[in-house]
Amino acid sequence: MGYFRSGFREIDVYPSRAVLHTSITVLLVGGYLFVIGVLAQIVERYGGASSFQFQAFLVLIAIALLAVLLLSEKIRQRIRQFVSRHFSRPQYDFRNVWTRFTHSTSSAIDDPTLCAASAQLISETFNVLSVGVWLFDDEKRKLRREASTSRARGIDAEEMIEFAAEDEGITGMRKAFDLERIKEPWGQTLREASKTQFSEGGNRVVVPLLASDRYIGLIILGDRVNGIPYTMEELELLECIGDQVASSLLNLRLA
Repeated sequence: MGYFRSGFREIDVYPSRAVLHTSITVLLVGGYLFVIGVLAQIVERYGGASSFQFQAFLVLIAIALLAVLLLSEKIRQRIRQFVSRHFSRPQYDFRNVWTRFTHSTSSAIDDPTLCAASAQLISETFNVLSVGVWLFDDEKRKLRREASTSRARGIDAEEMIEFAAEDEGITGMRKAFDLERIKEPWGQTLREASKTQFSEGGNRVVVPLLASDRYIGLIILGDRVNGIPYTMEELELLECIGDQVASSLLNLRLA
């Protein structure tokens, strides 16, 4: 009754994520099998009895391909991302996040001030105890720790490391990624430079700082409270913040 009295105000309905994920999967499988069935009927109609073996082979290949697609982590990740983006309640008030970011960085006049404000904002927003902002030097041969919430708590850490961006292959990483999954030597270098304080803080996440295709640096997040894994929405928000930080750093250098 309250809804009718309110004059049919706009409401938001958020179905179960698991139900939506299953429904979309079933819909995709049904559509896929329908198309295969139509193709099989076309082969049977125009190929005659001699096409039976080819028809059976076509169906077998289609089922095998479907099984591969359903087991693909990329496909399942795309489905989860679609559901999270279009049907789930947002975890964060993006307007509030951007307002806080603007207020905290608007008075920054140099790299250290901007990086410190950005690290603190990320730490508070995502409940991460250790946030480090690393910037490449002019020759892109070294990474310098420009700001760190861990350092603010009195934890000693290395301030500069040898890290050649163009040689290490990290320039191919354009989105936020799980540092623990990187098996190349450069991944180990970053892990040693950003050691965690707590064993249950979860995996470290790296956010590239890219501005106009220029690799300016990295943001490394570690020691998240309760070690909660990052969701798709959180990773996308981190990437947006990283892009804004990189753009602000570039503007400071061009000013």
